[in-house]
Amino acid sequence: MDLLDEALSSYELDELDDFLTSDLSSEWLTSGSMLHGFFTALAVGPVWVPPSGWLRFIWGEKGPAFGSAEEAEHILGLVYRFYDSTRRVLAEMPEEFSPMLNEGGMVDGVMSMSPEEWCLGFCHGLRLQNPKWKLEFMDKTSFPLLSPMLAFVFPEEMKEYLGPQPGITHDEFLEGLFEVVPKLYEYWRPRRRDWPAPATSDDSPLPQWAKGGGDAPCPCGSGKKCRECCGAPPN
Repeated sequence: MDLLDEALSSYELDELDDFLTSDLSSEWLTSGSMLHGFFTALAVGPVWVPPSGWLRFIWGEKGPAFGSAEEAEHILGLVYRFYDSTRRVLAEMPEEFSPMLNEGGMVDGVMSMSPEEWCLGFCHGLRLQNPKWKLEFMDKTSFPLLSPMLAFVFPEEMKEYLGPQPGITHDEFLEGLFEVVPKLYEYWRPRRRDWPAPATSDDSPLPQWAKGGGDAPCPCGSGKKCRECCGAPPN
């Protein structure tokens, strides 16, 4: 089995989370939970975003100052495997999909889940595909499926959307996260027919970037400097 086919171990997930919470990463995706939500949106959405389009949301404005090319390759490998495994679960085992939520603390002797960071990451991924939130992107079928994610990021707007109908509880929206993602994947499947298969190991020659920093050629192959391309801050 190719290494890219392997899901991250618990240790590797912690390692990736440590990177995302450090000063090396961007201010947009600051935890493993948020990155999983981000990758989930890229996996289910109708618009193909290549790695060159989403890497800057992880690296930040200048790109991380890795200590060595080996460290850069290692972190990039974790990122690509996490991205790829998220796509593979939804493509091959949608019934096994589960949002990677943070623990929210004990409530009545039971560990509660905190979905806010995952949902914020999902919305970042959705906005990357549809910067202006066009209505045709969120039609009468897809918008209700998106409502659990939007509810935890835009609670006041969702209250207005729900109107006078009986209130939906926090737990009901939380349960909805587990149900709607596979449905979104199926709903937008026809628009993803021409997408590349989940295989990304050679998409980005990061060692060249790692050695040269933000002034090195961007790993996406555009010919621009990294800080002027994928290393540029998200709009």
